[in-house]
Amino acid sequence: MGLLDGKVAIITGSGNGLGRSHALLFAAEGAKVVVNDVGGSRDGSGAGNAPADQVVAEIKAAGGEAVASYDSVADPEGAANLVKTAVDAFGGVDILVNNAGILRDKTLLKMEDAQWDAVIAVHLKGTYLCTKAAAARMAEQARGGKIVNTSSYAGLMGNFGQANYGAAKAGIAGFTRVTALEFAKHRINVNALAPMAKTRMTDDIAMVPDEMTPEHVAPVALYLASHLSDEVNGRIFGVHGDHLFEYKMKMTEGSKKGGNAVWSAEEIAEKIDEICRDEAPAAAAGGAAPVELGPKEIIARAFERLPEVFVPAGATGWKANVQFEIKDAGDWTIVIEDGTCRVESGKAGTPTCTVKVDAATYADVVMGKTKPEKAFMEGKITASNLGDMMKFGQAFDMKKAKALAEAEKAAAGAGGGAAAAPKELGPKEIIATAFGRLPEVFVPAGAAGWKANVQFEIKGADDYTIIVEDGTCRVENGKSGTPTCTVKVDAATYADVVMGKTKPEKAFMEGKITASNLGDMMKFGQAFDMKKAKTLAEAEKAAAGGGAAAAPAKPAAKAAPSGPGAVIDAAFGMLPEVFVPSGAAGWTANVQFAIKGADDWTVIIADGTCKTEKGLTGTPTCTVKVDAETYAGVVAGKIRAEKAFMEGKITASNLGDMMRFGQAFDMKKAREIAESGGGAAAAGGGDAAASGDAAAGGLNRDYLGRRFSGPPQWVDPEGARNYALASNDENPRYLESDVVAPPLYAVRLLKEALFKVMTEEELGADLLRLVHGEQDMRFHAPLRPGELATLRAFVHSIEDKSSGQILRIGQKIYVGGELRVEALSAMFIRAKTKGAKKKDGDKKDAAPADRGEATFSHEMSVTEDQSYRYADASGDNNPIHVDENVAKMAGFPSVILQGLCTMAFTSQAIIRNACDGDPTRLKRLAVRFAKPVLPKNVLTTSAWTGETKDGLTTVDFEMKNQDDVPVIVNGVAEVSA
Repeated sequence: MGLLDGKVAIITGSGNGLGRSHALLFAAEGAKVVVNDVGGSRDGSGAGNAPADQVVAEIKAAGGEAVASYDSVADPEGAANLVKTAVDAFGGVDILVNNAGILRDKTLLKMEDAQWDAVIAVHLKGTYLCTKAAAARMAEQARGGKIVNTSSYAGLMGNFGQANYGAAKAGIAGFTRVTALEFAKHRINVNALAPMAKTRMTDDIAMVPDEMTPEHVAPVALYLASHLSDEVNGRIFGVHGDHLFEYKMKMTEGSKKGGNAVWSAEEIAEKIDEICRDEAPAAAAGGAAPVELGPKEIIARAFERLPEVFVPAGATGWKANVQFEIKDAGDWTIVIEDGTCRVESGKAGTPTCTVKVDAATYADVVMGKTKPEKAFMEGKITASNLGDMMKFGQAFDMKKAKALAEAEKAAAGAGGGAAAAPKELGPKEIIATAFGRLPEVFVPAGAAGWKANVQFEIKGADDYTIIVEDGTCRVENGKSGTPTCTVKVDAATYADVVMGKTKPEKAFMEGKITASNLGDMMKFGQAFDMKKAKTLAEAEKAAAGGGAAAAPAKPAAKAAPSGPGAVIDAAFGMLPEVFVPSGAAGWTANVQFAIKGADDWTVIIADGTCKTEKGLTGTPTCTVKVDAETYAGVVAGKIRAEKAFMEGKITASNLGDMMRFGQAFDMKKAREIAESGGGAAAAGGGDAAASGDAAAGGLNRDYLGRRFSGPPQWVDPEGARNYALASNDENPRYLESDVVAPPLYAVRLLKEALFKVMTEEELGADLLRLVHGEQDMRFHAPLRPGELATLRAFVHSIEDKSSGQILRIGQKIYVGGELRVEALSAMFIRAKTKGAKKKDGDKKDAAPADRGEATFSHEMSVTEDQSYRYADASGDNNPIHVDENVAKMAGFPSVILQGLCTMAFTSQAIIRNACDGDPTRLKRLAVRFAKPVLPKNVLTTSAWTGETKDGLTTVDFEMKNQDDVPVIVNGVAEVSA
């Protein structure tokens, strides 16, 4: 299937050059194309049908669909007729590419009005007229659309002798941004290309190399015209051969005079450098005035270090002698051959390319202040061989070269002589440093009773083994001994985890980190101070510029009384004042807080009373471990307790006590007391938690309607097959012939988009209290292995209940722009208080009326390893499904089966008994999850066939376990006849 299957595309100026390349590629991707071209010369003179007809013939010969249009885009009637041609031939219009253009270059003082008017008419007015006509039709169709305009470097950056062309192209850039805003409500995306390619328009322009072809540009136009760019709007992309980039408008930080005063011209002149500065100036090291390197010194050091940033893979087959003639900075020669690079001062050998530039310009290029292509286009850099210049950008890591130059400049202000070149640590080095120093961040108290051999298999780096026993830790390079846990991860991901760029739990949920023993992983977070590990890694990275490695960070000193310790003491001291007896009904507990860096505390709950004692006293029912800084942040409201818990910064031996803790204390009031320095409690606050609104401090309603997207995903043939087998479904449609993916396989594709919503910090979804309550899915068409799916998710609704809140998250799967699957997930987030008065609408579901004998029943057995197999196939690695210890801490007798696996069981029952085994007939499946399902349960789905309407038959169903306890209720399916 093509990216544009079934779409109708209008491409103006598509008889030659870029437009022709767009048309051929769009047609190859399934679009029905209107090939528009007046058939004139590049200056707009003349006309003819041959160019458009020839492209149409090429498309048809390749099996595509196309019609020709010879209308002028600069004429209102021509633009209207262009859209009419699309509608008459193909029934509508989905895509418009405004590509038509002409050139009439002259310097402004020699330009005639007719030359100005002609260029503005075709480029700017033509874009306006065609966009207006096409967008009106797209809005009327109400199915969205894509518009791709064509701007240019000349309009965005300027080019000598093209005032008319530059003005038109700059206008198109502004037009793109404005119409993108206006058309968003119609789901019409408007973006622009600013291409550079060798076509008949640029054939006589020597600075455009032959290597830059229209075929480089067409795929970018295809991307912007397809569903892959659904989230891209109002943006402008440059295409220079294989170099893709984005043009962005930005404002400098500027300068404020203050007091709403008016600037004088003289004051502006005095401050102009500050007003125009891109970034705030860096402070000099140690307060000393920096010694500014001049252009000549910057250039010399850059050339001397060029071999350090050479990329042999980018110079394959390239043999060159590039000589730089730099005014006011001397000459330099770079010799490339056999995958090696050497640099010589002066001119040496016979040049294959001579580059001429002044010292100030080239120093700015080296420091990243000026883009080389901009300087080149402005004539500040000239080269006798553009081929060598193109290869130059591939063969040298200029980003690293800039870093080296900046380090030299910084070193000059820190004491003169040349500093050692900073060596950028790669992922492998970062990981090696982290493991080498892991014993330094070991926390014996967090590893009490833990004996483990954790082996890390790191793709792209060395393997490591961590051995923990008897309160000690050692690290060995490679795999050593018998593992209790094997962790698999790639080097880039783990380096980002070490440096704090990626949260380990996020990488774990995304499947980028896997572990064979989640119990060891849970302990790992307790036994190592990862914050300190990050600090050590950063110190190593900073020290890599030369000289001795930075000394390892010292453990933080115990907080002074005015620091975290004082905040924590005040909070525990006032805890009895914020105790809510009704929230602690029937609860007896001894909760001990072991706080690293502050005093320990014990909270005792009995008979509806609360007292706190400094130190660890009595026999604990729960032990909480946390560092002083984290807990002070929780008390002050700067850190969410559940977030710290999920990150392993807070651990608890009894999750039941922790859940009750949040109900029994008004933590908002505790925070207010701590912030006030420990004054009297607020009046009337005794039972605030119990009487307050259940939704207070809950989900952020600003997120209603907020949209999220997941990365495009292939419908993986093996993954779809494994999903079917993991849910005990051997339907041949999934495994043998005419293959389709199981309907519930869609949840695996949607996982990342759904996870993005649920973990959005500002939304405020408390993951520790979240339960998947309901799932409603509609299947518009089956997913087939090999298809590319686009994923979307959005916050559908937030509903308050006396017992908590319901967060509904909508999700959609598109393939080739076609909506295939819709899902609505209802997540129940339990309130932190109990005993609140029920509100209207919080009633339990009424028992179903007697429906008589079931139309059919279907029995299935849960295997002992079902949750593990389903976790692997679905990507749902929540520990309560795959770790016995975690499941028991959460109050379950063992691991529990994923609700969506249970739902997949019901889909199997419906498809077998109501769809004659044909999964494509299942159009809707909705369930409410009632009770957890355990290994070895025997589940029976009972169904009652209802009425048929509009070709769909409704089937009501429920699922019960072997004890006749409902595990799925309110089941509804819709199947096609």
